Amino acid sequence: MVVSCDRIPQTFDYTGTILALDYKDNGTIKGLRLSHPLGGLPVKLDKTLRTQLPSGLSPGAIVQVSGYQKPGKYGMSKFTADRLILQAQGSAESSMPAPAAPRPPRSTEKSDRAPTKATILVCGKSGCRKRGSAKLCSAIESAMGDRSTPSHVCVKEVGCMKQCKAGPHLVFMPDKARYSQVKPHDVPRLLAQHIMRSANDSVSDVQRAM
Repeated sequence: MVVSCDRIPQTFDYTGTILALDYKDNGTIKGLRLSHPLGGLPVKLDKTLRTQLPSGLSPGAIVQVSGYQKPGKYGMSKFTADRLILQAQGSAESSMPAPAAPRPPRSTEKSDRAPTKATILVCGKSGCRKRGSAKLCSAIESAMGDRSTPSHVCVKEVGCMKQCKAGPHLVFMPDKARYSQVKPHDVPRLLAQHIMRSANDSVSDVQRAM
């Protein structure tokens, strides 16, 4: 029997920051997603390792994982860790959703046009709905009822945004700022950061142009 070399598991050793944890139905951690220059790196935890995990594992924590990798579909490798070392625990701030990319610089050009209509995109696929996207929509609608919230805001439920296990996801346009693992109590802060600030900036630009 001939065994192809690309079928033989290879070992790996990697250190990174936890972006998200993957849980089983009984609440046991079965995997995690680590920061990586090319995007989130999914790592499955060996069954034996799941029973020996250190306390303090949370998004933002820095861990060293090692184990074996196998080739998967479309040339993507599958990583399974049988050893994990917690190097630094995540701070309280690191557990808050963080934007996937920094906000692009706002143009300094003055304009007398009306403020650009802001749009909030909410992932409505089953994976994010199971993780609470419907509650996010309710929280946004509740906040939108506040008189201090601008009326030029549109909320849209869209299709899959990928990385379902890190959901639910929100994207603020035109900032193109994406947030993952958003909770209802995060909504007022995010609205104040993107919607209210954008509205105030636009009004100030119009007043200066007059």
